[in-house]
Amino acid sequence: MIEDLEKLNKRFYALFGDLRENSDLLPADQREIMAKRLQELYKKEYGLLDLRASVERVREEYALKLRYDALAPRSWRFLGIFKRKYNSAAQIIGIEVMDEIDQELEARELNLKKAAERRTGQIQMDAELVTGMLRWFAAMSGIRPLLPLQTAEAVEAGDEPGHGAETAQGPQRNAEHGEEGDGRSSV
Repeated sequence: MIEDLEKLNKRFYALFGDLRENSDLLPADQREIMAKRLQELYKKEYGLLDLRASVERVREEYALKLRYDALAPRSWRFLGIFKRKYNSAAQIIGIEVMDEIDQELEARELNLKKAAERRTGQIQMDAELVTGMLRWFAAMSGIRPLLPLQTAEAVEAGDEPGHGAETAQGPQRNAEHGEEGDGRSSV
């Protein structure tokens, strides 16, 4: 509408400009009649332009209202107490939102699993370090260790402590029972 109004105004500026330039050649009555007719014609043209624009505006407004009614998500209850009903737009948006939520929760769960694995690996490393330090301390101080000297593989295999793996005081203890360091008896 604005472009059409600019064209209309430019046309009437030119017409009124011509009237003013040539007003010396016209009698006063003729000038007044022509000015009034141009003014009436302008009002009629503007009215047509406005009517044409308002028809387009109303059509566009009606189409937008229909699109809004179809695309705006809505829910309502049937008879107030039964299951909630949703229009198509609400159902589609609900599916999209639930997909986004599922993806976000899966990503969070994966991050938590990775963090738990890192923590478990760190705890296992710390436990092996502490166990090794206790064994070293027991061997250096000559006391019987509280923990049997077993490897992690032996623990997983279910081997009993002392079977296949010797204790920290193994050769000394064997010597006390009359055996040599290599497991042979001296008697």
